Order: sequence, then C-alpha cells, then structure tokens
Amino acid sequence: MLILDSVGHFFTNSLVDIQIRNPIIPYLETKSYVQTGLAGGMAWSFLDFQLDLGLGVKLVQRSGIDTKLHIFDEAIIEFTEDQKTTKLQKKFVSKAAFAPDAGLIYHFDSYHNMEPKVAFSLQNIGGLDFEGAGKVPMTMNIGVSTESEFNGIDMILAADYRDLADSQEMVSKGI
Repeated sequence: MLILDSVGHFFTNSLVDIQIRNPIIPYLETKSYVQTGLAGGMAWSFLDFQLDLGLGVKLVQRSGIDTKLHIFDEAIIEFTEDQKTTKLQKKFVSKAAFAPDAGLIYHFDSYHNMEPKVAFSLQNIGGLDFEGAGKVPMTMNIGVSTESEFNGIDMILAADYRDLADSQEMVSKGI
C-alpha cells in the first residue's frame, strides 16, 4: 500500500437565483446563499498501482434561503404594509453540514498503446441538508477513460455519467 496524495483546502462561494414565476399570481422562487467550508482527502494505491482508492470529507457552513415567496405570503405582507422584516428574516437559515466522499479507479493493463481506466465515485454520502437554505443530494458517478500517444502528442479520451441515481432530478417533469 502506498499513499499517493493528501490534500486539504478552504473554500467559499455564493449563489443568487431569484425567478418570478406565474404571470397571473406571481411568486418569487428564491435560492440565495453564501457558504464556506473545509475539504480534505487522501488517496491510496493497491495491487501494484492498478487500484486507487480515495476518501474525502467536507464541512460546509451555509447561510441563506431556498423558498418560494408568494405575493400573499405573511412575510411579504408584513414587509409591504409595516416595513418590518421579522418574518422574512425567520426564513433565512444558517447551518453547518458534513459529508464524506469516496472513489475508486481501476487501471487495466495496457492494450495497443492505450491505458484504459474505469472509475466510480460517491459524493456527498448521506447528502448535505441545510434545512431552509437548501440541500445537496448524494451523487453516484461512473467514468471511463484511456490515454495514448500519437506522433508525440498525448491524447486522452474520457466519458462519464454523473448522478446515476438521478438524485438531483436532472430530468424535468412537465405539469
């Protein structure tokens, strides 16, 4: 067994997505947050470097809102009539969440100057739940790749399928 790599880092990012829906009785679909966190991981190689295993963890602090605000919502009425933000502020959440990641890469024996690999990963195991500030679901991913050299030029061919379980509901559903 050999440790290939270990890494850790600090990150921060934000998102603001406010959309007006339904032209008859409008409402705001609001997803807005700021998040910071720590992430780290390690990787090992086994079976004479044919199998790589990686484990990672992340701790994320998110502050924000993920809700639909209708024109008749109590928070909107309070804001427009009384110029108060008490009920609106209660919709904002600040919460921390923790999630591990794991992944495997299998390196096949070289075949006609190609080095094929297959990989599998689980990200956000158990999901990240920030309550009123949104969720990040667990994803299961698979990928294949090969690398070769052609006339002195390194070439990589890769394909992957993200979210095998479709936890992020990437397929839209019509109403």
